[in-house]
Amino acid sequence: MVEADPPMRAARNAFLVLVTLLLGISTYQFLTIDGLTRPVALLWGVSVVVYFGSKFYYDRYETEGDDSG
Repeated sequence: MVEADPPMRAARNAFLVLVTLLLGISTYQFLTIDGLTRPVALLWGVSVVVYFGSKFYYDRYETEGDDSG
């Protein structure tokens, strides 16, 4: 996979925006209601699963396509 691939760069940027918004919302909720609401906690969980799932997928994809060996 090419690092400068526009769809991949857009996906990384969108994920960064999602995590930044979640961090801001979570901080606000901790400061105002002393905890997280269920939808925000669920979004954190989904974000973690998507991050590690894509990391596993692309690491596996890169090692399978490696012809240097």
